[in-house]
Amino acid sequence: MPSKWDVRFQIKPDRWIYVPSKQAMLKGKKIAERVGSRFLAPHYYYHLMNGGHVSAIKSHTNDTYFLSVDISDFFGSITRSRVTRTLKRFFPYFEAREIAIESTVRKPGSAPAYHHLPYGFPQSSMIASSCLRESALGRYLQKISQDTNVSVYVDDIIISTNDPAVLQKISNKIVEKSTRSELFLSKKSSCKVAQEIESFNIILSHGNVRLTQSRFTSLLLKASLSENQNEIDGILSYIKSINQSQYDEACSSLKNQQPNLPIKASTAQSSSPSAP
Repeated sequence: MPSKWDVRFQIKPDRWIYVPSKQAMLKGKKIAERVGSRFLAPHYYYHLMNGGHVSAIKSHTNDTYFLSVDISDFFGSITRSRVTRTLKRFFPYFEAREIAIESTVRKPGSAPAYHHLPYGFPQSSMIASSCLRESALGRYLQKISQDTNVSVYVDDIIISTNDPAVLQKISNKIVEKSTRSELFLSKKSSCKVAQEIESFNIILSHGNVRLTQSRFTSLLLKASLSENQNEIDGILSYIKSINQSQYDEACSSLKNQQPNLPIKASTAQSSSPSAP
């Protein structure tokens, strides 16, 4: 059987990124389309719609209290057997099993063999999302989404409301449901209710989102050193999609450094572009 991947590299202990083979890439895109045609993702799964993480974070600005958690090694927690069990809801068993086999890789050094979704395959996000939705954690998120604001971006979950007591109860339940689902929260997930949180290098509070100072500084430095106008425009558009004041500051800084620099993003309508 030909290898599903050409290259893999380790970004941290037990965490690998895979570059799929050309054949696996083509199969993966078709699988993502097949699963996506049967699995109706909740409206708050922002990674499966336009707008991405910026739209996910901005969806909470009308609230005052926030809870931010993330699932540890999300794709690595989605085993071949879990994929089969989940997809049986949408496909005959033999199709679900076929998709699970095509979409999983063996964890390096695992004995007995442990197969899971890989980071880097085009179908992994869609399949993992369906598995999350059908888990105890996913069902609980669906339940509370009727009365509270929920956003999911792959493995990052934000919940917000204007009642801190309600959100604290939700926080306790999230821990319980994640454990029951065997989708464990990362150690950095404090599960604390707060009036200001940070996610994706963006600070969220009531009525406001802004880049962290370190992220803003790094983006501004990248733009100032770039000789590619498209890259500069992309950076500025991303900053503008998050915070107008930071965008104005970035434009002013770049203009001071390069007076002849055309700032095209100043007249462009931002649509939550991807992070540079």
